[in-house]
This record gives sequence, C-alpha cells and structure tokens, in this order.
Amino acid sequence: RQPVKYGALIALGDPVVLSRSPELFFEIDAEGMIETHPMKGTAPRGATKAEDKRLKAFLLNDEKNQAENRMIVDLLRNDISLISEVGTLEVPELFRIESYPTVHQMVSRVRAKLLPDLTIRQIFAALFPCGSITGAPKIRAMEILHDLEGTPRDVYCGAIGWIAPSGTMRFSVAIRTISLFSSGEAVYNIGGGVVFDSTAEEEYQECLLKARYATGTPPIST
Repeated sequence: RQPVKYGALIALGDPVVLSRSPELFFEIDAEGMIETHPMKGTAPRGATKAEDKRLKAFLLNDEKNQAENRMIVDLLRNDISLISEVGTLEVPELFRIESYPTVHQMVSRVRAKLLPDLTIRQIFAALFPCGSITGAPKIRAMEILHDLEGTPRDVYCGAIGWIAPSGTMRFSVAIRTISLFSSGEAVYNIGGGVVFDSTAEEEYQECLLKARYATGTPPIST
C-alpha cells in the first residue's frame, strides 16, 4: 500500500525483514558526495483532491513541523561536518513535501563532499543513528530513550542498505519496517518525535496514521 524509494526485503533467517522506508539515511556517489534526506513532519492524505491539497499546504506552512524539520537538518549538518571537507556542506532544499498513498511527509536535503579515504566504520561512527529518529541533543536524547524504553528496537530505526565495490553506497532509515517471524507473528514499530509543544493525543494519532502503510486503516485501539 506504500510504494517507496528505499524498500528492502532481507530473507537471511528468522525473522524476515520487510522494509517500506521512505527515508534516505545517506547516499554516497562516485564523486564522494554524501547526501541525506532528513524526514520530519507528517500529515494525512485527504479523502478528496481539495482536502488533500489543503492538508499538503498545511504541512508545508506549519511552523511546528518546519521547526522540527529544521532542528534535524541542523543536527545532520553537524554530524556530516565531522567527515566532510570544509566549505562543501550545503542544504540545497528545505521543506519539500513528498506524498505517499497514506501520508504526506516533509523532507529536506543536506549535501557535502566527504573527506578522502574514510572507512565505512568512520562514516557510521559520525552519522549513526540517524538524527531524525533520535532528536537533539543527540547523545542526551539517546540516553533518555535508553532509560525509558524497556526493550531493544531491533531493526526498527536502524539502517538498511548496500555498499558497492566502487565505494558508492546507500542506506535507508529502517522505519515503516516489519519483522516477519516463522511462528506467524509480525512485528512493526511506529513512533514520532516529541517536542515542547507536542500533545500525547496528537502524537498517538500520528502513530496510527503512520501505521497505515501496513494496515491500510488505523489499527484497532486497545
């Protein structure tokens, strides 16, 4: 129900991982340019063309969503600056709206020229986990998440991708991702970013909205 740019199927054992991620973690091209597409800001699709247009325009111009997106852009700029050449870091696009069958998403772009001779270990040490799923300040946010969350996230919010012999690579953020177990159980995690003016009800409704990539409709509340 959710055609995406960064889908993946990993069948290497139990569980099988099916990812319908719309978010690019990072991509490195043959010229050594790194690009990331931080995704922050979500709105539902409308039932009619007019409603859909209104919801898309609301997301594009909403100050709360813009502030969240800009915060993550700044965080990723900081992370990428650790492994990129001085003066090459740029933000060629802010607040683009990407539309999927179940949601509109706000996306920005960050690009830079990598330092020469970096290893994949050094790249991941600087960037992982993606700032869009930690928040800022990154280290302190991760410490709070560790204290609050009782179980590991497993594949959720990790990274899925490939590395070519030439050194080019692409990794997605493992959101909208399902683990399929041989027992017949399927597990998929949904979450959202909490900021100063967030409300519990709005964040919960956003989680139900994001879950539609798998269910088509919001899951039954319990």
